[in-house]
Amino acid sequence: AIHLDFPARLMTNKLDLSLSSCEPVQKIDWAKLHETITTEPITDLKLAWNEIGDDGARRLATAFESGKCSPTYLNLRVRPRSGNKITDGGMYHIATAIASGKCSLTSLNLIEHQIGVDGARHIATAIE
Repeated sequence: AIHLDFPARLMTNKLDLSLSSCEPVQKIDWAKLHETITTEPITDLKLAWNEIGDDGARRLATAFESGKCSPTYLNLRVRPRSGNKITDGGMYHIATAIASGKCSLTSLNLIEHQIGVDGARHIATAIE
């Protein structure tokens, strides 16, 4: 049973919380999202156009490290001129979740984020 206060589309094992490029950014209720993705068998999680930033990356990583959340596809694409992008700091949290062995991500969309050399190294080390 999915009960989220923001626009959500749930199809078989796929949770799409993506916004269109013309929709206003909405605040994600992280507690509800964490509950949903750790209790439902979600394999595809789409948060495109949401401006989750490093704090959101940390929160997602916490859910992934719980061992109760198993998406294989994560779409975090952000608007080109967004001011709340994932940086190297947020990539550290995602990489830590991947390296934990409890996260089953195989595909990660990070288009338009501000990930530098350090963030790329975090991910490269995690997937070695």
